[in-house]
Amino acid sequence: MNTDKELIGKIRKLRQIEPSKDWVFLTKTQLLGEEIGRERISINFFPFWKMFWKPALVTVSTFGVLFGLFAFSQNALPGELLYSVKKMAEKGQAVFVSESEMPKYNLEIANKRLEDLNEIAETHQGQKLAQAIEEVEKSKAKAVKDISKIKDPKQAIEANQEIVK
Repeated sequence: MNTDKELIGKIRKLRQIEPSKDWVFLTKTQLLGEEIGRERISINFFPFWKMFWKPALVTVSTFGVLFGLFAFSQNALPGELLYSVKKMAEKGQAVFVSESEMPKYNLEIANKRLEDLNEIAETHQGQKLAQAIEEVEKSKAKAVKDISKIKDPKQAIEANQEIVK
């Protein structure tokens, strides 16, 4: 007897369950072949999408901002806000340079510093001149230090000729 009462109670609870409006609308549309109107249907068939779209959007946005920041920093001169980002990007690139190519890479960096100094002088930005000269000296010293580590005399001569240019 007790089980009959429990069963009747559970059936009454089941009668109270109503389908979601979206399900009813989609089913009606599929069965009757009616066109979907301008009503917006929220599809709950992919609940995992709701869970991942915000972190994915944040990740993509972060990479976009960082990429833009690094791209804009490539034109920065010593004394400007983005110049430190430019130097960080160059240090990051240096990680992928082999030990044998490091002197050549440092010479390229020294040439870039000279170009920065030249641009500062041409645009008459005297307040940035001291920092630009300091950056040229640092990059030049690092290039000379790397060239002194070269064991092959031919490579050392080629590197020294690069400095003279």
